[in-house]
Amino acid sequence: MLRTARESKKRPSWILDDLWVKLLEYWNSSEFEKKSEQGRAARLSNKGGSVHTGGSISMAAHQRRLEKAKGKPVTHDEVFEEIHMKKLKDGTKTTWIELRAETTHDNFKRILEEFIQSQSIDDQGRPIQPTQEEIMDMWIKVAGGVHKGRVYGLGSEFSLGRRTSGLSGSYSSSHCSVDLNEFEQLNRKVAKITELYLQETAAREEEAK
Repeated sequence: MLRTARESKKRPSWILDDLWVKLLEYWNSSEFEKKSEQGRAARLSNKGGSVHTGGSISMAAHQRRLEKAKGKPVTHDEVFEEIHMKKLKDGTKTTWIELRAETTHDNFKRILEEFIQSQSIDDQGRPIQPTQEEIMDMWIKVAGGVHKGRVYGLGSEFSLGRRTSGLSGSYSSSHCSVDLNEFEQLNRKVAKITELYLQETAAREEEAK
C-alpha cells in the first residue's frame, strides 16, 4: 500500500498530512535510495536472480551478439561474464558487478578445468569432455544449489526435470570450442530457459522500485 502511494505521490486518506510530508522527505533522500538498491540486489541474489549489466536483452540475444563479435561460438559462462562485468566506454572489462557473480564464475571455471584434467585421453589425443548433465551439476554446485526451483545464473525456466542449459558444449583445457551442429541444437534449448531471464529480472527490479 505504501509503495503504491510512493509511486503515485498521492496521499491516501488514511495517512495524516504531517506524516505524509515526512514520508515524502524520506523517499526522496539518498538514504532511502541506497537501502532500496541494497534490498533489490539482495532479493535478486537470494531468489536465484542476479544483478547484471545486460539490460532487458535476453541472454540468448547477448550470446548471439558475442558470437558475432568474436566470430566463433561462445559458452554460457562467457556470456555470463560478459553481462556481469562493468565495462569502460572502449569495451574494456573492469570489475564484476557483484561479488557473487565473480565467485560463481571463477569456481565454475576451476572445477571444470579440474574435471577435464582428470579425464582420459580420446583417440584424437584430447581429454574426454564432460556431458551436459555433468556441466549442469558443476554450475548448480558453484551457484549454491537450487532455490525454490531456480538456480543463480540459469534463468527462470530452469527445471530439474529438464536438465538443459547453455552451459554445455565442448570444453578443452586451453580453450572452449563447440561443434557447430551441436551448438545450434543447444542454442535452441538455451533460448527456452533463458529468454525470460533478463526480462523477468528487469521486471522484478521495476516492481521493487
